[in-house]
Amino acid sequence: MAELRATFAGLSGSAGAKFEHIITLLNSGNVIFQTKTTDTEQLETTISEVLERTFGFLIPTHVRPTSMLMELLASDPFKDINITKNIRCYISFLRNPTTSKAEIPWTSEDLSFKILQVHQKIIVSVLDLSITDTPKAMGALEKMYGKDITTRNWNTLKRIEAKL
Repeated sequence: MAELRATFAGLSGSAGAKFEHIITLLNSGNVIFQTKTTDTEQLETTISEVLERTFGFLIPTHVRPTSMLMELLASDPFKDINITKNIRCYISFLRNPTTSKAEIPWTSEDLSFKILQVHQKIIVSVLDLSITDTPKAMGALEKMYGKDITTRNWNTLKRIEAKL
């Protein structure tokens, strides 16, 4: 994570914007930073290209403004879910707004995975590990929404919120 932070610090010149207050979270690849640039598509492209050159393999990136994350966190889409040790709450981020025609809410055949909401570039889902030992939730998301997606546990987003 120290190398990732250093890479972001070095991005300033190549991205045309200064990256400041760079914080990495866990060993998850999540990076919090400030920049005056608001073009998230350009930021994603630039960051991905620099990371590929630095680490030697393609690393797709998803950039989300703090305001969007704070709005999502404040809405608490899981407030009506009975959280137990087997329940996992996920937020998936799409690069582009969805064009999927899936009917929401959606539930897998074995009832272990539910997509509760889809809004623009965000998918809210719940996985129940008490129903299945081999969850195929991410495969279901990719089948319905494509591979240009990244998913985070709700607890990870709460940790990001604490850092913001």
